[in-house]
Amino acid sequence: MKTTEPRKGFVVDKLAILKNPLKPYAWGSDSAIPELLGIPVIPGHPVAEMWIGAHRLGSSELRQGNAWVSLLQLIFEQPERYLGQRVFSRYGGELPFLMKVLAASRPLSIQAHPDRHQAISGFQSENARGMAVDDPRRTYKDPNPKPECVCALTPFWAMCGFRSIDAVLANVEPFSALLHEEWNALVHAADEASGLRMLFRTLLELDPHRKEMVLTALRQQVESRALPASISEWIGKLLMAYPSDIGCLAPLFLNVICLEPGQALFLPPNTLHAYLEGTAIEIMANSDNVVRGGLTPKHIDIETLASIVNFSPSRVSPLQAQALDTFESIYPAPAAEFRLSRIDLDGATSVDLSCTGGIEIFLCTRGSLAARTESAGASNLVIGKGTSFLVMPDCSAIRLKGSGRLFRAVVP
Repeated sequence: MKTTEPRKGFVVDKLAILKNPLKPYAWGSDSAIPELLGIPVIPGHPVAEMWIGAHRLGSSELRQGNAWVSLLQLIFEQPERYLGQRVFSRYGGELPFLMKVLAASRPLSIQAHPDRHQAISGFQSENARGMAVDDPRRTYKDPNPKPECVCALTPFWAMCGFRSIDAVLANVEPFSALLHEEWNALVHAADEASGLRMLFRTLLELDPHRKEMVLTALRQQVESRALPASISEWIGKLLMAYPSDIGCLAPLFLNVICLEPGQALFLPPNTLHAYLEGTAIEIMANSDNVVRGGLTPKHIDIETLASIVNFSPSRVSPLQAQALDTFESIYPAPAAEFRLSRIDLDGATSVDLSCTGGIEIFLCTRGSLAARTESAGASNLVIGKGTSFLVMPDCSAIRLKGSGRLFRAVVP
């Protein structure tokens, strides 16, 4: 594809500082992201997410001199120039990933994301029914899957995947009298996945009277400390945040995990999950497809959720970074759209970082560094905590010097 000339007066450097949109969702932290960015903390004004990328609902802006221009617009105008030929040939005129800083002070919704086949089929089906893309009842906003990876900056709590059937039976046993038929069906299910699917769907479809009875019994179990401590603690917090939501039972059947700073969690499509508390770097395929199952006032699509979720029990373990060299470690998430790595510098010496030939995005989470490239003209940046920057595809290498930590997002 032939690219156009850069817009008049807009000089493209090899390295460019980014300005990123902030999302003030109610579940966000007042302080975590402002403190990262060095901006005032305003009590009662949560900042839940910072988006770093080129998304239609919030794009980073590229600074060149005194001008700021949307990265989404620049990619639209000159996709091969900003994405690089390798990325452009695979993904057309779209940056395939979105990087975020996520800061949760209260739990997010229970949700799952479709795989590629489900996303294409669902997107086409809703289009054929004439549903507007911004219709709140719509599930499929685009034809893309949404694998994602979250890397903890602070202790970060999440629910992810289903516990073993024996663990679920033990946790749900106190409610067996209220859920007699469902309990028997779970005990006698042909296999674990079908039993868990039945239980989950039944809970979502409880009539209002039975739902209130179950939630009342749940509160009593928490108050009497009859449940395991970690489960009881999170159910208590969920009941405080969503007192009438049946999703408060989720810790009984979903794995609860705490990531320590530096640990990550990969969430493939079809995985039921919810982020609970903490601050993290999140990277995902550039998709809006979210199927919700609880802990939310938003639309819940029970049929779709039951059809896409993988109900097979799974063990959840943190994803540990693997050393690529003495200063860069990669999180081995099996996603085609993104690769996340962490760069740690101690200030003792400068390091040369080879570029990938595609667009790259960096975020500094601590320290102070300098970045320089001399390929076809020098570019220089001074980088502090909270600074993010873009590396153009025609940059062959970067020299980094200083002491700090960077997260790096590329297309593998």
